Amino acid sequence: MIIVVVIIIIIICIISIIGVLLQIYACPIYETMDTAWGRKQEGTWSIFNFLERFVTRVCYLALTTFVAALLPFFVSATVYIAYSVSSLPHPSPPPYSPTLTQHISVARCTWC
Repeated sequence: MIIVVVIIIIIICIISIIGVLLQIYACPIYETMDTAWGRKQEGTWSIFNFLERFVTRVCYLALTTFVAALLPFFVSATVYIAYSVSSLPHPSPPPYSPTLTQHISVARCTWC
């Protein structure tokens, strides 16, 4: 019984931490969407502005969650994007590129 309670508490803590961090890091995006699509002449809590904030934030969270859930299925693309972002300017093609390893013999390929 105690183990179940501890597991539930850990799950609640993880969900709350993820929820708080997501809201913190998404604040600039939310502010941009509110500025671009909100009606400035109406109040902050008008029906239109409230529904606009609610719909855009839910759609943004759904999109980012969907993309994050798809990342494990596209490992090579994820690694390629991470490599391209982490090594600017590009000194060479990434070492896991299948086209690169086809043209290099196994004796010369040190990363295979």
